[in-house]
Amino acid sequence: MELLAKESPFPHVLAAGLLSTADEAQLLSKLEDLEWKDWSAEFFRIRVSANTDQFASLQALPALKALVNKMRPALERMLNKNLSSNVSLAFQMYEENSAIGFHTDEAVSDVRFVLNLNRSWTLPDGGVWTLSDEPTLGAAIFLPPLSNTGFAFATNPNTFHALGRRASRVSYAVVARYPILKTEVACD
Repeated sequence: MELLAKESPFPHVLAAGLLSTADEAQLLSKLEDLEWKDWSAEFFRIRVSANTDQFASLQALPALKALVNKMRPALERMLNKNLSSNVSLAFQMYEENSAIGFHTDEAVSDVRFVLNLNRSWTLPDGGVWTLSDEPTLGAAIFLPPLSNTGFAFATNPNTFHALGRRASRVSYAVVARYPILKTEVACD
């Protein structure tokens, strides 16, 4: 597992090699077999897990539980946040025409960790993540959703993020939400 802390456009962590090849394949296969339902609003169109039994089974996968537990202390250290161990997970599917517009999620005080999973993403597939400290592309960085990579950041009024429109094929995300506790972690 490789983690890299970055400061621009806002503090965030880039991650790669998060799961073993076998664990990545198992999780991706389970996501492909999941029942999905449409979820959309003014600024997004995605699909989310629809079956609570399948959702519980995914959450209980040992490799996923281990990853979520391993990421918490690393994110605490790298983002200087004290995080609750009470993590919530969401599973999302991005298919053709899926997109998420610029937003901040500032009303929720948490660290978001997004794990990308797909079968050999290519640039024409679209669905590139964008991070910016303003709701424009001026100072943005772009993160391709390569499988078994991810990123994390603490939500606040200046952590704009978006998912560009997916042009073809399917990609998945596991989104872990770590609530931020009131006290900050001391830097080493």
